[in-house]
Formats: sequence, structure tokens, C-alpha cells
Amino acid sequence: MAKCNWLVILVFVNVFFYLAPAYADTIILVNGKSFEGIITAEEDDRVQIEVTASRELKWFPRNQIDSIILEYRDVAPAEYDDPEDQAAAPLSVVGMNDPGAAAAPFKGPRDAPVTVMAFTDYQCPACVRLMPRLQQVLDMHPNQVKIVLRNCPWSYHKYAKEAALAALAAHQQGRFWQFHDALTARGTAIDSATIAAVARETYLDLEKFNEDMNGAYCKEQLARDQQAVKDMGVKATPSVFVNGTFLDDRSLRGFQVMIEAELQKKK
Repeated sequence: MAKCNWLVILVFVNVFFYLAPAYADTIILVNGKSFEGIITAEEDDRVQIEVTASRELKWFPRNQIDSIILEYRDVAPAEYDDPEDQAAAPLSVVGMNDPGAAAAPFKGPRDAPVTVMAFTDYQCPACVRLMPRLQQVLDMHPNQVKIVLRNCPWSYHKYAKEAALAALAAHQQGRFWQFHDALTARGTAIDSATIAAVARETYLDLEKFNEDMNGAYCKEQLARDQQAVKDMGVKATPSVFVNGTFLDDRSLRGFQVMIEAELQKKK
């Protein structure tokens, strides 16, 4: 009987930790109410939040949210069994061969059969939390997948555009990933001072960095990214495309299914 009781307790504990998120942000509404949840996607006028108490994904208009207290953790996004639970976004697009794509920072083989392109914002919590998942995908497919990062800085994030230009300036010195990783490790509470500090920490030539950050090339590359946002129908961040098809399930399983499907097409 005692053995049976311990088995029940063990099952309960496992289920609890599977269902309970490892972290939660605090969302404070303009009416004074607050609740805990995880930001999973952002659009221009609304935010998608996984409500901790109910595990439901809900959209909240930005004008209903007074503030969000972020609790950053360097972990991957939550797993979802149903792809329909993901943020509303375009289901497919054609092509990723705009001029900005060729010049964008990437990891993995240049001629990999599968290209995973992510549109992100440096002040988007869900984007920051996506980064470990992208690395996990690359680690599982080191010879078959290329990860490409594009910029989609929202206007309501005060320092997102500056951060994007800074990362592109670091790319000009061949140190994009060092800068990107160090900046995202700070979470989303960044400002101009943070960006400058990360530039120093990653041993960039600061004179060239500042010149490039304010120069024509980085601004043109950011403009190409923003044009791709429009052309590919990006409505929320993060938005991920696998060989040009929108990935609506950003769980590891979701990545695996689409990557394997693309690899099968190459056989």
C-alpha cells in the first residue's frame, strides 16, 4: 500500500512540474489587476501571453496593459502540443532570397539544405527566449541547417532599433554572434548604455562600431530586413520560417517535423 502511495505522489510531482512553467512575468493591467504569465509573441498593438493559472494563450491589447515586470530565464519557450495554440501569423510565404537575406548574419553551413530564418526584436521577451531553441536546433543538425537572423524592431520598444543597428555594426567586424549573445544575455531591459557596454565587452573597435552603427550600410540592411517583414507578412515576433514556410509550432518537435520534411524533399 505504501509503495502504491509513493507511486501516486511521484506521478503527481512529475505532472505538476510538466505543467507548471519554470518562470513567469507579472502583467499589470490599467485597471489595477495583475496576474502571472509568459509573453509568447508580440504584435504592433497587442501582446500574446500564456496565463500561468490556466495555461491558456490569450491576446491582450497594449492599451489594456499598464506594465510588465519581466522575469528573464535563459530557457527555451514552452512546448505546445497543438500547433493552433501558436500566435496567429501567415501560414506560408514564397522565397527568402531578398538582398538582405544574403547579407544577414547566420550560423551553420552557407549552403545548408535547410534555412531557418527568424525575425526578432532585441526587446521582445519571447525572442530572447527563442535563442536557446535555435541553438539546440543547430546542434542537432550541424551540417543540414543554417540559422539566419533578421531584424524586426517594433517602434514601441525604445531601444530595439538601436540594438539592431548595433548588432549589424558588430557584424561588420565579424563579431555579430559574440555581440548578439552578450546582449541577449542581458534580457530585454537594455538601453544605450547597455549596448555600449556590450560593445566594449566583446572587444569591438569602438570608433568603427559607432561609425558603422550610424552609417549608411547598417541602416540600409535594417531597411532590407524591415521590407522583408512586410513582404513575408510578419505580424508578430518572433516569427520563424523554414525554407520560406512559416513555422507555427516553435517547440523542438515543431522544428524537427518541418526540418525533416524539408530534408525529405531534397532526397
